Amino acid sequence: MTCQTIKDISLSSEGKKSFEAITEKIKLGKYLKPIMLGGGLFNALVHDKAIPQVFTVTSTDWLTITQAMKSLDIITNNIVRMEIAKMMLDTKGKEKTFWMNMYECY
Repeated sequence: MTCQTIKDISLSSEGKKSFEAITEKIKLGKYLKPIMLGGGLFNALVHDKAIPQVFTVTSTDWLTITQAMKSLDIITNNIVRMEIAKMMLDTKGKEKTFWMNMYECY
């Protein structure tokens, strides 16, 4: 599967909670601060801003997150992948595609 652009995605309240849990678990601010990113999703990760109501994730964003996540230790990586896998099963539509891409590109 190629991680592709997803336009105008909106996460459910459960999706937002899961995203926040992932951010907390891996303390993304610490790991990703040096990376300059422009997308709304990654501004939420890097600058501790709330995830936008509606956002677009581009293929370039997926590449950047893939590279950043490679710096995590294996235990943290597995914990985050389990959270993402849970959300893949519990969602549908664009949100499911988002979580599938997170899992694939992660």
